[in-house]
Amino acid sequence: TGATLVIVRSTTGHTFGGYAHAPWTSVNIYTNTAGCFLFLVENPHNDAPTCFECKDTQCSTYCYPSYGPTFGNGHDLLIHQGGDTGASYTTFESYTDTLGRGAATFTGDYRFTPEDYEVWAVN
Repeated sequence: TGATLVIVRSTTGHTFGGYAHAPWTSVNIYTNTAGCFLFLVENPHNDAPTCFECKDTQCSTYCYPSYGPTFGNGHDLLIHQGGDTGASYTTFESYTDTLGRGAATFTGDYRFTPEDYEVWAVN
């Protein structure tokens, strides 16, 4: 029960994350909820810290045992440590891209490798 807050530090030194007003679990399920957003703290474009709201009244989180937290209907922010490249990536399908940088917003590319990330349950 409760919300999920995720903060990511990429190997390129950029910090960003997401908030979902739903718990992240390791079961194979999408959960739709209001009040979700993605955020950036620092990126390669030197943009100011920014929040990106869901385009619809609700956005989904995807929970799957081999993934980390996944935000958005199109996997707008996916943390996945499997495979050869880590396969973590960002898109802007479910969230409003107010900076106009699309998938390059957080790290300069749609793929990234997490140096570290933290997942908090917010009550």
